[in-house]
Amino acid sequence: MGYSAKVVEDNMVIDCERLSAEISLDFLDENGWECELSPNGKVTEIHWDSSSNFYPDDMMAFFHKIRTYVKDGSYIYFCGEEVGDRWGFFFENGTVKCETLHLVRDSEYELLQKIKKKE
Repeated sequence: MGYSAKVVEDNMVIDCERLSAEISLDFLDENGWECELSPNGKVTEIHWDSSSNFYPDDMMAFFHKIRTYVKDGSYIYFCGEEVGDRWGFFFENGTVKCETLHLVRDSEYELLQKIKKKE
């Protein structure tokens, strides 16, 4: 099922110069990504269009295609429209993996930090 999703954290470092030279703008657009372009038409930045349909399998296929342009250690988190539906995509060692995220509220995180300090 496809649904909308928004980016809740984006730490992706992308070689936009290589991406722009080797991947078509149509491919990025068809996969739900908006591009910032330089005056000479080169991609300088890409952003997820939250109005696009989000399919975790399709997103994984997209990231697999562009993984060579993404710096190792990069990641991006998406929050779907359904409660508890959160996905993380992680780029390591030239690969990309997808995990369901279990995020906590700020108050729960603060409580966890207090408990850790007492240990």
